Amino acid sequence: MGKFIDFIIDYNPDPKVMGKQIITNITVNRLRANKPCIIFIGGDSGEGKSCAGLKIISAVNDYYGIDSLETLNDTVVYLPIQYLTKLDNVLFWKRKDRRDLKDLHVLMIDEAREVVRARDWYTFLNRAISDCNAMSRKIKPMVLIVVSQFIKDIDSAIRYTLTFYAECMRPLTGRTRVNFERIWKNTYDLERPRLCKRPLVGYIKYEHTQSKFYPRFEANMPDRELFKKYDEENFRAKSTILRKRIEETIHKMNRDIGTVFNKVEDLVKYYSTNPGQLQLIIDPRYKKFRIRKEFKDMHEITRTEQIEFEKRLHEKLTSMGLLDRGGDLS
Repeated sequence: MGKFIDFIIDYNPDPKVMGKQIITNITVNRLRANKPCIIFIGGDSGEGKSCAGLKIISAVNDYYGIDSLETLNDTVVYLPIQYLTKLDNVLFWKRKDRRDLKDLHVLMIDEAREVVRARDWYTFLNRAISDCNAMSRKIKPMVLIVVSQFIKDIDSAIRYTLTFYAECMRPLTGRTRVNFERIWKNTYDLERPRLCKRPLVGYIKYEHTQSKFYPRFEANMPDRELFKKYDEENFRAKSTILRKRIEETIHKMNRDIGTVFNKVEDLVKYYSTNPGQLQLIIDPRYKKFRIRKEFKDMHEITRTEQIEFEKRLHEKLTSMGLLDRGGDLS
């Protein structure tokens, strides 16, 4: 495979199988050549970025015979504070006596913008990518998946180390569309090198011939048990920090305004003015607007207060145009 050919796979009549073959091909071939593979997955909140990341994790782990469900919490970094520990476990599995991580070659940094200040998130992402590049070349080649909304979360110099760029878009009905592209450096003008991207391209081999192929990806939901475990761990990791920030904001609002503390009303006010954090409290198992059952424990409110909160927030988001009458996020 050359600079502008990304994969060569055998034909399979099942497009899901071929899609998985392509992902395995473009990631594992770099690892076998002792090269890191860094994938940036971007897109707006709720577009299916983390689900796309989980599908890539499953494809790489299946190749190495790793159980994605068993190693999920070693693979996914839910909060920046977990990064060094999990990277250390994967790279130095012998020293940590973690033989189950010997063949683990993938790590995903899940988006934590909703619980981390923008400046801290920017600093963390750039440091994490730099560390992965340096350490994986010397110790163990890795696939690093970075999930964030904006490519500008990564410094312009660090972007040159990215291998692939994927952007997710989930329509109101149907599967998430993933626009997967190869990043390359245009050094024609040495004084002004440019970072470029192009569509993935490869060859499909048939019995007596082969043809060039430009894949277009649609990501269905990951394995149900895998997503359920991811969703629970993600909520558990981020809810404590989010709750503390919300409580601090609510108390500050009450001090500034001088009103009596009304928890339900203030929670509605907070979430309606911070719509980016709605994905953390909305139950993804339902098609319509529904708040997680764990929400009442997170904020120490009664079931009755949660029902009232859900009703008021629904009315508020609908009036703001963020929720349609049927209960779907706009």
